[in-house]
Amino acid sequence: LIALPLSLNVAFSTTMIPAIAMEKTKNNYCEMKKKINIGLKYSGLIGLIATLGMGMFSEIIINIL
Repeated sequence: LIALPLSLNVAFSTTMIPAIAMEKTKNNYCEMKKKINIGLKYSGLIGLIATLGMGMFSEIIINIL
């Protein structure tokens, strides 16, 4: 359960690498910065949702385990 949000973040970040590298090769730092910020925002959102979900369902999760 704990590894699922991490796996999603790693997969999402890995897919962002080519887009960020392409902007770097074009020396388009403004667009590169935007893509990095979008990636960080989505990663934070995934982590926040996972934290809230585990917090809300913590008793159920513990009872199942």
